[in-house]
Amino acid sequence: MKKSLPFIIAGAGLILFYFLSKAKAGKSLKINFFDISFGSGSGFNVPDLFVRFQIINPSRTPITIDSIVGDLIINNENFATISNVEKFTIPAQQTILYKVKVQIGVLNAFTTLYTLFKNKQKLKVTFNGNVNSSGIMIPINQTLRKF
Repeated sequence: MKKSLPFIIAGAGLILFYFLSKAKAGKSLKINFFDISFGSGSGFNVPDLFVRFQIINPSRTPITIDSIVGDLIINNENFATISNVEKFTIPAQQTILYKVKVQIGVLNAFTTLYTLFKNKQKLKVTFNGNVNSSGIMIPINQTLRKF
């Protein structure tokens, strides 16, 4: 037992170092609400709506994103809730654009578009949510200016 004690302590130290480096890397992550885009629609179906995030990993450690959850707000009205719980990894010192499909109802899309055209408003899209990276919650509250 006395001969294996240094190996156990060294192993515990390496595991602790690994988790601390992951936490530090997760805190350095930069996330930007990049844009929205439309996919193809067919017939009377509403085209798919996607929200893209620019995710920058400046660290030397690959970072795993566990989830992206939040609200998509159009002209100060809640339009849809975004929930992506698929894990993905950002390689070390890389920038990626990550696309999340937005689930919207036909009636909600129609009434929002009708209000925009009726009032001749410019579009202001805001994402208000959180990204979970290795247990660290990173808040995002960003607006795409009127276009």
